[in-house]
Amino acid sequence: AAELGMETRVVNCSDAMTLEEAAGHIEAAKAAETPLVFGAAHRMPSDVWDSLVGKAKDAGIIIGCSFQRSSAGGIPVPPAVEEVGHRLDFTIPPFGLICEVMASFMGFIESEEIGSKIVAFYEACAREL
Repeated sequence: AAELGMETRVVNCSDAMTLEEAAGHIEAAKAAETPLVFGAAHRMPSDVWDSLVGKAKDAGIIIGCSFQRSSAGGIPVPPAVEEVGHRLDFTIPPFGLICEVMASFMGFIESEEIGSKIVAFYEACAREL
């Protein structure tokens, strides 16, 4: 939304988020007339979602939620959210191609080889974290 010239309120969810806290974020975004994004929404307790969907629907503002299904302790997209929302599944970007293009723009002649090595390095780092 920022790219479209709209300020956006972004909230990083946790497993301790209460209905009152989440509803307060909706009210604040509504008062500011800004879209609201619940980041890491998979961490919000499912009982909060059951009550929150109605409040979100009544607010009349754009609300986005990011659910990372592969995260430990995460919940699937609640059925109530599926019923009122539009689902957009993301794919893993082609990191090898992205790194290859970036290396090429930086002047590396062997950008394809360097791109694949950068990806291998980051994947190794991710496994170790």
